Amino acid sequence: MKRFPGLVALAVAILSLSVLAACGSTSTPSTQSGGSSPETSSTSTSALKPHGTIGILAVSLSSESVARWADTAKTALKDIGWRADVVDGKNDPAVFQQAITSFINQRVAGIITIVIDAAPIRSALQAAAQAKIPVIAAASPVDPSGANLFSAEYAVDPDRLGKMIADYLVKKEPAGAQYVTLDLPGDYAGHEPIVAANAALKSDRFKLAGNFDISTADILGSTTKGSVDVMSAHPDAKVMIGCCDFTPSLTVPALKQAGFGTVLQTATSDNLSTLKLIRDGSPVMTIAYNGDIGVLTAIDQILSHSATGAAIDRNAASGKWKYDTVDRSNVPPAGQFVFDPATQAAPFVAKWKAMESGQ
Repeated sequence: MKRFPGLVALAVAILSLSVLAACGSTSTPSTQSGGSSPETSSTSTSALKPHGTIGILAVSLSSESVARWADTAKTALKDIGWRADVVDGKNDPAVFQQAITSFINQRVAGIITIVIDAAPIRSALQAAAQAKIPVIAAASPVDPSGANLFSAEYAVDPDRLGKMIADYLVKKEPAGAQYVTLDLPGDYAGHEPIVAANAALKSDRFKLAGNFDISTADILGSTTKGSVDVMSAHPDAKVMIGCCDFTPSLTVPALKQAGFGTVLQTATSDNLSTLKLIRDGSPVMTIAYNGDIGVLTAIDQILSHSATGAAIDRNAASGKWKYDTVDRSNVPPAGQFVFDPATQAAPFVAKWKAMESGQ
């Protein structure tokens, strides 16, 4: 199946919606929970150039999650005098290809892709490898079938997201409860949590009453109408499991208007818009994770590679991932994330400033 990874994080800006090359080893990157400081990385602390550029290709900056991760990278690099050349991919593979070609022509120190699989940029990844420019996929997972084309993948574990949703529902809903799903089968990062949640819930005797596949051609209309259609067909369902982080902003108002306002809805990121829905009393739960760690670790590896020629460590993000389940009982105050981007960035920036002086 052809995949369009950008669509998993797509959000509609006018509604303030949220949306989540072979330079070294081809081993699969590890995604573990827990935390560690960037100082535990194997990167060198040799002197860093005072200026430089890293190319950042975001699938779509209309995505709340993607825009946040890109901004974290831009702000962190600015703090050390480097520049992030951020390109809005606009969910268009042609734009993806053009952006990476431009980065190669600029001879950037490295390239970070956010929520883009290898399939639509295969030739560009191969060109970057030939130019000896590392390309790292960050924050959101890529289809494993093409992961070896990236220098590394520093991404959240999609199976864990699905299993955490299932664990939450098992505690909150009676065994045998019916539920429906909103899937995005054309996208690995959106589809895989649904697969994992279904497998876990089946073992606990929950009943999958129905599913709706979101159309990649019309994310807004398809998600909104589909949520109402699947609930109308299965009115006894108590839960709607969403594929992605953007679904609650669309489905909460749609289901409320259709008379399904008490259906519990799930998501896969702590976007501020989703947290606001929870804070305002909407029946929503989500999984929060420190996705900024992905782009920050990617920058850290690229800077080390630029300074010393060190190989990109495909396992550099191992042990750094943290997860939490969020509902009304623990939703953070307005304007705050569960895992603050600035707090995640601070130790990295301190390390890079030390690298500038050769410490």
